[in-house]
Amino acid sequence: MENNSSASLYEDVMGNTSSQEVESPDRTFDPTLPDTTNTMDAFDQPMEPASSKRARKGTKRALEEESERDDDLKGDRDFPGAMEDAQQLPKKKKTKPSKVDEENVTLVGHHVQEPSIGVWARVLDDGRVWTQVWQIADTKPSKNWDKLIPRNCTINFSKVTLDPAVLKGYAGPVDELTNEQKAEMVREFLGVKMIQESYEPFAIDVGQYKHKDILKPVYATMRFWFGSKKGRVAFFADIGNSAKKYIKIEQVTLDDEYKRETLEESRAYIQSCFKVKDAPEGPQPAPENPEMADDDLSVILGRADEDSGDQPGSAASSASERVGYMQSAFTSLDVVVANFEKAGREYEMDIAERDTVIAQHVKTIEDTKSTLRERDTQIENMNAESQHLMAEKQRLVIENQRLMTENQRLSTETQHLTTATEQQATSIGELTSTIQVHEQTIASLQSQSQELTILGSANLEQAKKISSLKDDINNQGGLATAKQENLINDQSDQISNLLQRITELETSISNNTQQVSHDAAPQIPVKQNTNVPDLNLYGYRFDDAFFKVPGDATKASMYKEHNGRKFFLNGKMYQETRVLQNNIAVGGQAQEGEVKIGDEVFDRLLEGGLDKFVKHLSPDSVVSHDGQYFIVWAIWKEIEAWELDYSF
Repeated sequence: MENNSSASLYEDVMGNTSSQEVESPDRTFDPTLPDTTNTMDAFDQPMEPASSKRARKGTKRALEEESERDDDLKGDRDFPGAMEDAQQLPKKKKTKPSKVDEENVTLVGHHVQEPSIGVWARVLDDGRVWTQVWQIADTKPSKNWDKLIPRNCTINFSKVTLDPAVLKGYAGPVDELTNEQKAEMVREFLGVKMIQESYEPFAIDVGQYKHKDILKPVYATMRFWFGSKKGRVAFFADIGNSAKKYIKIEQVTLDDEYKRETLEESRAYIQSCFKVKDAPEGPQPAPENPEMADDDLSVILGRADEDSGDQPGSAASSASERVGYMQSAFTSLDVVVANFEKAGREYEMDIAERDTVIAQHVKTIEDTKSTLRERDTQIENMNAESQHLMAEKQRLVIENQRLMTENQRLSTETQHLTTATEQQATSIGELTSTIQVHEQTIASLQSQSQELTILGSANLEQAKKISSLKDDINNQGGLATAKQENLINDQSDQISNLLQRITELETSISNNTQQVSHDAAPQIPVKQNTNVPDLNLYGYRFDDAFFKVPGDATKASMYKEHNGRKFFLNGKMYQETRVLQNNIAVGGQAQEGEVKIGDEVFDRLLEGGLDKFVKHLSPDSVVSHDGQYFIVWAIWKEIEAWELDYSF
């Protein structure tokens, strides 16, 4: 026969690791397989916990038997691959693509990473889809065969891209298809559907089971084994938290309703309480031999007649012995399959628990990320506040330094004023003495002036009289004598001399008065009695606070502030630069309207996306310094923190 039967441990098309029976229509059996446990124990085995000695023993013996047959089945095209122990695998041998058995398989797609590697499939008797990969004819052999394809040349559907013919009628996204959906599409494409009976009710409460000294309810349900079309009754305890524990009937304290004389009769009665859907209701009569009544193997193969009279050497005895071996082999394989099915269920439960844990971890990570984002926001806010506080601290340090400098300047000026006051007091004493001398001189000169004025007045009267006498003499016809003429001339000369003397005295008095006024003036600056405020230098000297723009610059002859004030307004930092000149030119595009900040009014300009504010002129804009008057223009320009910008 061409096709052989083999069981192997491999990753099936649904992505589960299991032991799979590959069965063809013509099946060759190995009569050398030893006998194993009875059929009913085999069907109890899936309900056994992982620690069951019988399950481990049956599985181990089946694996050993499969390992011994591995070498005999290497050349069989239907053999999925030898049994491989994940912990004790030999070094992987290179595999070569073999020829496709097109009579038993159908091309359904190709490998997702290598289109030249085709995927063929067929449906087993139990409805499961079996896949095999071969190199597609007339294509260049793939260089990645050994990397992509396992030794048994079988892959699951997660690595299969289905052929358009298989996907016919499907309009959804292909990359979102699950392995089960792909398997169902292949079944429909190959015209095969699962043939398994469906039972009702789903479960029956039949008794109790003591779990950790607590009685738990026990339910009976119908379960299927790989390769079986009919179900068998199984028992599980509800141990809480949605967890099930499959147990043997020997561990169940059955209710009186389901208790019979023997456990086997009880099992048969409970199984008869389940009915195939669309079948007559009510329990069915228990079979004479409950252990083997629903055994597919006994139906297909029959049993050896224990009462047969055939002798050990006869043909009938040989046939019966061969059938017994075959039945034992199938039973052993069923045990292996059932145990691996149980391992698959436990693996699925572990996966579900792992998914729950992963979901919890994902939520924890998301919560942690959210907390970190909130903390980052808080840190950014704290950094901004810290920068603001540092700027304020820097401003206070500068202000403190300015106040200290101002204090030192005031102290120095106080000392200078004290010294100047003392010197001025001494000078004033000396000037007072000088003034007194000058006042005495002025009084003497004034007395002489008065005497000269009186004398002059008398001389004027005498001159008038002389003039009158001259007129009389002339009228009398020249009666005057030469002596009288000489007298008149002498008196005229005296009057002229007196007038000259008076003039000289007045000049002398005027000069002395000016000299006294000049000598008496104190040599200290006198503050002018005006309403113009002094220039506020914020504690600096004028030469330190302002510098004069060179003559060749566009703002020549202006005095410009070195480092103006910095302050915050509406979340932005500004720096003030004061310019001493009667007019200035400020760059920027004028904006409509005026801006009032506090009690001050500004014009707003915009340059390069930055705000500028030019303060309106007011009486406070005129300041005096060192006997000179200046007009102060204040320009507020938006800057970045810690930026120094003297342009405007």
